[in-house]
Amino acid sequence: MSRRNDAVDARSYGEIGHRIHVMGNSCSGKSTLGAELASALGVPFVELDALNWRPGWVGLNATDPQEFERLIAQETCGDEWVVAGSYTRFSQQVFWPRLQTIIWLDLPLYQLVWRMLRRSWKRWRSIKGIALGHQLRRVLAPAEGLEQGGFAAVVDRLAAGAQAPSDADLPF
Repeated sequence: MSRRNDAVDARSYGEIGHRIHVMGNSCSGKSTLGAELASALGVPFVELDALNWRPGWVGLNATDPQEFERLIAQETCGDEWVVAGSYTRFSQQVFWPRLQTIIWLDLPLYQLVWRMLRRSWKRWRSIKGIALGHQLRRVLAPAEGLEQGGFAAVVDRLAAGAQAPSDADLPF
């Protein structure tokens, strides 16, 4: 089945809805699944990381939360979209009241760590300057080596990860 030609039309397939949020831990595949799902359903794709991160890896969520909320609201003002990314505090305020479905990606820790290392290595090698690649270079640098908790801290953050929303009145 080709993804484009044989895709199910979201407007005729009401079970999943047409306002969807794909959530999960870092490196769980939120953006990949979200982009594929949006393409298959023929709806806009919104990647929260792309809205948040500015040059030099400055995050609007920390430096200008109102602007981040404004951008999210602008991108989710329509009736159909798939959003990928967590940013739960912002998501709940801005578009959750209109949300129809949450897809929660809950991968095992070993897979998250493997994906983080593989992604970071590829990005570091291609000199894209992506945040995780930058983190990996810092983690492996002598001044911030494993003995100071660099890699272990990254693994701890992945293990703690994002928590699935438990009080939402939404289909998961």
